Amino acid sequence: MSSIQRAPTLAVLLTSLSARAWSTLIAVDNAQLKTRLEQELLGRTFQIKIILGSSRSFRHSETGTTVTQAVDTELEPDGSVRYYARVGCCPLTAGSYVGREAITLALNIPSQVRVTRLSFLNDRIEIMLAGVQAGEYAKLKLMLGRGYERRWDADELLRLVARALRIEKIEQEEKLEAEFRSLQRKIEMAEKAITALVTKPHERLEALGELRASLEEIIKNRSAYQALTGRQVDISAYSSRLSSLEPEIAAAKEAVVKREEEARRERIASLARQLDAVKEEIAAVRRRLSGEPVSLQELEARTEDLKRWRALVEKMRELMLALGSEGWESVGAALAEIPKQLAEVERTEAGLENLRGPLRLAELEREYSQMEKERLRLLDSYTRAFGTPEQERERMRLLEHLQRMHRNRANAVQLGSKRATEQISRLSKEIERIKAQR
Repeated sequence: MSSIQRAPTLAVLLTSLSARAWSTLIAVDNAQLKTRLEQELLGRTFQIKIILGSSRSFRHSETGTTVTQAVDTELEPDGSVRYYARVGCCPLTAGSYVGREAITLALNIPSQVRVTRLSFLNDRIEIMLAGVQAGEYAKLKLMLGRGYERRWDADELLRLVARALRIEKIEQEEKLEAEFRSLQRKIEMAEKAITALVTKPHERLEALGELRASLEEIIKNRSAYQALTGRQVDISAYSSRLSSLEPEIAAAKEAVVKREEEARRERIASLARQLDAVKEEIAAVRRRLSGEPVSLQELEARTEDLKRWRALVEKMRELMLALGSEGWESVGAALAEIPKQLAEVERTEAGLENLRGPLRLAELEREYSQMEKERLRLLDSYTRAFGTPEQERERMRLLEHLQRMHRNRANAVQLGSKRATEQISRLSKEIERIKAQR
């Protein structure tokens, strides 16, 4: 609490001593418990984990004078904390429990304190604490009830003190205990998984490995706990289970190897079926590509077949490599066929490209032949329309058709047709003549 100040002096805290304390100064019979606590706490320095009260000051309602009361911090067995303001004097003030906000001076988290005295009373243990700064003071009371020395052992009391003071040994012990409980849960889960995964060798082997690791960790944990606390711990059940795991792990590994071999054979069979299907499709493509195409449309269809053939060869390579990774011994010889297949694809593609020009020229010739018939029909219509309103329309129709024929012949010339050159000359003259008749 930032609003709570540090206690500057011890003198102001000793203005009174509660009769409540004097009435309970009875020695504890359990000397062993007392000796152990003094060994662990007396004279040692700790970091505090809760706010420790020192004193409260307030103005008396009747006299108007300032009253100062020492404030003790009471720690209950369940870890709850209360603050008790002791009897004050000048004027006399009754003791009472107060809220934390009423405390004027306190030791705040994470202050360092040193244990200066332990008082073993008939219903509680009082721990006197001094802060690092001169005059800093606090009293921590363990409110245990009468007969606590018969109900509590030293370790339990130290764990209670650790609710207020950071005791490294206790924290290590608690950490080991928390880890121990977590490992117990892991072991229980792993045992259930091993039972449930009888038909799943990979998962079962993994669960067995996790169980072995957890057993090794829990044995280390219990050994560290025993070394820390001096308490004897029985780890024979964990050691015995760890020893019994080795045959189970060996059997699980054999099952995994067997299952992996079965899976490998299944993968090889699947890849082989896929490879056979690819080879069959390549054979079908090659049959479609046999013989020469007789039209550009057929040529384009064969070009698509070539693309498919090339893709199938690549697929075949992938399948062969996959088979090789599974240990297929014939992969080397099979892969040697790939370059041959690709070379055949290239040759076939080149042959088709060589046919493209002649096929295109033949197509142009067929088109020109039909165009020539249409030219004669349009010329006849144009002649018949002389002197009529339809003459100009028929003239334009004929002119447009002649220009299309001219473009056809120009394309034929580009493909090497000598006759098309002569036809272009004739068409050019006819176009000029028709244009002049406007």
